[in-house]
Amino acid sequence: MSPKTLALQRSLVISLTCQSCLPIIFVGIPLLIVVIGIWTNTCTEEVNSIAMLVFSYQVVLSPIFSFIFLKPYRRVFICFRQKEMSTADEKTTPKITRRPSIQPPIKDDGQIFERRNTVAVL
Repeated sequence: MSPKTLALQRSLVISLTCQSCLPIIFVGIPLLIVVIGIWTNTCTEEVNSIAMLVFSYQVVLSPIFSFIFLKPYRRVFICFRQKEMSTADEKTTPKITRRPSIQPPIKDDGQIFERRNTVAVL
């Protein structure tokens, strides 16, 4: 195998290993804390809330490990990020190609207002 393939395979193994450890850390430890709290009658709402908050971060951190350890994913993410920033700059920069025309005000002799406020009786 070429050295480039081996390096990519090594980074993939590291990423998958980290993603495999995430459930142990972000599910196992909070679950263990809640079970011990219930077993010892010291469980509180605050401990449960913090445990569930830590539990929910597993979903967020799993793809982040892919972006950190896998160089092709990192490159694509950086390219998309740069494109977003450049298009955001273009959208915020005003582009005036011609002077806006000023339209004369609508002449209202009271009929438009009266028609809007009439109620039809059936």
